[in-house]
Order: sequence, then structure tokens, then C-alpha cells
Amino acid sequence: MPPHRLDPAGGCPHADNARLLARGAVTPVELPGGIAGAVVLGYEALREFLQHPDVAKDARHFTALREGRIAQGWPLLTFATVAGMTTADGADHRRLRSLVSRAFTPRRAEELRPRVEELTESLLDALAAAATAGGGVADLRRHFALPLPMGVICELLGVEAGFRDRLHRLSSRIVATDTEPAEAVAANRELLAVLEEIAAAKAAAPGDDLTSALIAARDEDGDRLSPQELIGTLVLMIIAGHETTLNLITNAVRALCGHRDQLDLVRAGGASWADVVEETLRWDAPVSYFPFRYPVRDLTLDGTLIPAGTPVLAGYSAAGRDE
Repeated sequence: MPPHRLDPAGGCPHADNARLLARGAVTPVELPGGIAGAVVLGYEALREFLQHPDVAKDARHFTALREGRIAQGWPLLTFATVAGMTTADGADHRRLRSLVSRAFTPRRAEELRPRVEELTESLLDALAAAATAGGGVADLRRHFALPLPMGVICELLGVEAGFRDRLHRLSSRIVATDTEPAEAVAANRELLAVLEEIAAAKAAAPGDDLTSALIAARDEDGDRLSPQELIGTLVLMIIAGHETTLNLITNAVRALCGHRDQLDLVRAGGASWADVVEETLRWDAPVSYFPFRYPVRDLTLDGTLIPAGTPVLAGYSAAGRDE
């Protein structure tokens, strides 16, 4: 049976998952650009895979990339190569996590609460106004789900409001797997240039924000974030925090609107809004397939061989609905 070709334009992930799960908990796929990969979909198989000692995140284990078979404009290249926690293993990962955790403190998050509440209330007012102007209909994504996480993240990072629309536009182009190669290269270059500009400004005039704290961060041995790791961490914060929260909000509201009994249960106090968040993460994950991990040697998982160096997607949305 030939590998399943993942549609780079998206579509319903759950329909794709059903077709893939019919083949097994682990199955070969064709990634955008004709690159051979695999996806782990079953709940138990995914737990085993993510914890397996012979599985790495560093792209030096990515055979096709190491052999020069990945084009510069490949739409998933940023995810594979960005310098940061999502591509670091072992001691490097522990060092980066330590540095970031020192800067990303509970105190800093709690100090943001009043501003987050203020921003949320203003966006809800704007959503209501848009609905009034639109005859009772407003775009939740455009008026609320999109600007809320980007606004919060930019507050956290100390990014001026003038950069926010630009950062959203660029991050959206980078996470789109159907982006044309030339457009992907241009978007990555522009995003890096914007973040380097922001980092340079914070280095010259530090503030009480996460970017300034990351620049100043040191671990016990005197190591620091390299310039590439700093920018990679900012990329992670912006893309991972923005896109995931945007999708979580829209997925949750859509699910509750489609299952009114569940909405009634929450409104009656039979379940909490925290339960809504957790159940949405399971039932309609904001990230369907997360790239990439690589077996460092041939790995047999749930009876399926995954050759060493294969880029493997973690199929969170499928695992969340595994019977």
C-alpha cells in the first residue's frame, strides 16, 4: 500500500485520521514536497514514541535534510531547523528550558493578568459591536480569537503594538504548509529580521518583559542563549503561543455550538471552563500533527518499522480520539 499523501492545504484532520488509523497506529505518509515520513496516531503508540530513548528532535538526525534532498523553500523547514527547545535534545534542551523558565516566571505571568482581562473585555465589546453592525453575525476568529493571543504574547515579550499585525501575517504564512517555496523563504527571512530588530532594541534598552529577561538570562555555568537560540525561542513563543491559542478558542466555541447539551452542562456548573479547555485539547486538538521527531536507529513501533532518520509527525488529534 503506497504512503498516504497528506494534503498541504489542510481540510478536516479527523477524516484524514480515520483513513490513516484504518492502516494502523503507525503509518508511512508523504509529506509536502514528496518527502517520505511517518505519523504516529494511536494513543499508546504515541505515548511510547514520545518517551522512547531512541527518538530525537535535532534535525541532524533527519536523513533527507542531511543528504541535501530538502529544498530551501520547503514549507516545513522552519519547524525542523529553528534553534530552540522543539529541536534540542538532552543537555541542550535542559539548558534552554532552564534559561527560559528563569525568565518566564509565575510572577511575570500573574502581573499580566489585569492587562489580559482588560484586553479580553475590550475585544468582547468589539465582537458585540461587530455583531450589531453585521445583523447579528460576527467573525469570532477575526475579532477575538486572533487578536487576543497575539496581544497577550506581545505584551509578554514587550513587543510594540505596531509589530503585531506584521507578526501575525508572517507567522500565518510560516505555519501554512501549502505556502509556495519562494513565499516561505521570504516570510522566514522577514520574520527573523523583525525579531532581530526587536531583540536589538531590547538589548539596547531593556524593559520588564520576557525578551529582555531572555537576553539577560544566564545559567549557573555562565552559558547564555546564543543569538540563534534567542531568535528561535521568540519564534517558538510567537508561533506556538499564537496559533495554538487561536485554534483552541475557535475549536472550543465551534464544539460547544455543535453540542448544545455540553454548553448547557457548563453553563449550569456541571463542568468548568477549565474542563472545556482540556476536553477541546483532546477532542479537537489545535495542532493536528506536530513536527518532527526522528528515530536515531531503525525503530519498530506497534509492529511497524520506522527507518532511522525518518521525519515523524506526532498525531495528537488522532490520539485524542483513539477509542
